[in-house]
Amino acid sequence: MTNLEIIDHVNEIIGDDPEILENLYILDTEAFADAVIGLSEDHRLVYDFDKMVEGLMKHEGMSDTEAIEFIEFNTLRSLPYLSNPPIIVYPLTSGENNFDEEKCYE
Repeated sequence: MTNLEIIDHVNEIIGDDPEILENLYILDTEAFADAVIGLSEDHRLVYDFDKMVEGLMKHEGMSDTEAIEFIEFNTLRSLPYLSNPPIIVYPLTSGENNFDEEKCYE
């Protein structure tokens, strides 16, 4: 998916609202285009961290460690400085469960 395809997809979801598109922040690399997994209620793109890593490995020839370091240093550190930053989610891996049911009822 290219950045133009992302914009077309967003248009399908929200309709042709130029204000939303004007404020939409797309991470500007083709390696991250396939990592878009949705649009938040406040009209921010949602990216899957694991798919971002895969995209850098595929498009830029990075190892998984290099891709993670690149994202952490060059992307995640810049998010607080953006006016309408995208959301990056970290999917739980199978078997990983940080939910402690006992603490919920205390």
